[in-house]
Amino acid sequence: RRIVDLCQSVLVPIRVIRSIKVPTAEKYSEALFVFRQNLQELADVLKDYTKDGSRVLFIFHPHYRHLNLAGRVWNDLVSSSVQKMCAANGFLFFNATETLKQRSGSHPEELYWKIGDMHFSFKGLEEYSAAVAAFMASTMINPGIFRAIPDRRASARNSSVLKSSIA
Repeated sequence: RRIVDLCQSVLVPIRVIRSIKVPTAEKYSEALFVFRQNLQELADVLKDYTKDGSRVLFIFHPHYRHLNLAGRVWNDLVSSSVQKMCAANGFLFFNATETLKQRSGSHPEELYWKIGDMHFSFKGLEEYSAAVAAFMASTMINPGIFRAIPDRRASARNSSVLKSSIA
């Protein structure tokens, strides 16, 4: 009897874990349709304003769970929709998720105010800003000169190069 109780107590959480599903595009198809229409409307305005869209940049700000899921997948319905719209309209797109995963190592919680919050801490703002600046420098300002900036010290060294290349 004790073995049966033990097995059931172990199997119930496994069943619950297996029943958890990542939100799918089908589940949110109507909301995604409206979101994508709004994105395209925004894209049309930006293309009209900039004339070609080559200087338009969309940036994805990852939630804490995008950085730390221990093998589970957090949905990317919003970021993938934005990325597809950018590709279709000739806009730039930067997803900071992989860069922040590398920069945070095994402690992504240090980049956010608290676990589960999507607002960056001061350290998170610093890392996110450095990642965005490195992307912009390598992609928008002078693609031939800049490479990915691995840390803040390199960012500080390159800022003088950046200022001189802009002047």
